Parts: sequence; C-alpha cells; structure tokens
Amino acid sequence: MARGQGPLKIRHALRERGIGDELAARFIDPEREAWCERAHAVRRKRFGEAPPSDLEDRSRQARFLAQRGFEQEHIRYALKD
Repeated sequence: MARGQGPLKIRHALRERGIGDELAARFIDPEREAWCERAHAVRRKRFGEAPPSDLEDRSRQARFLAQRGFEQEHIRYALKD
C-alpha cells in the first residue's frame, strides 16, 4: 500500500507467491475509505492537485490507477472534483 499499489495488485502479487485469497483478505485492509484516500494520494502525486480537466485526461488518470491495482470505486473517488 505504501508503494502506491491498490488491493487488486497486492492480492495478485500475494497469489503469485502462494498466499491464498482468504489469508490475504485478512491482512489487506478491507476499509474502503482508506483505499479511496490512497488512490487519491497516488493520483495527486503523479498528476498534481488539479482534477482532470477533460475526458482524455480523466481516462489517462483512470488507466494509471487501474494499472496500479485500484478498484473502480477507488478510481471514481480519486478523480472526483
């Protein structure tokens, strides 16, 4: 999480290392608000404080966050005005 990765990417990395989904779910912070705030911080660090100015910019930032492993709910929160 501290490296700017979302829960989907972290779960995938743990699965590749042989950690089961059930065990991973216990240790990955299930609190949605924390992941939303983290996605927002990652977006600000990469793209600055200003929200996306147009649809193209919004799409680019959404793709970036999705590649980092954030869920759609987190991405919507991070891109809001």
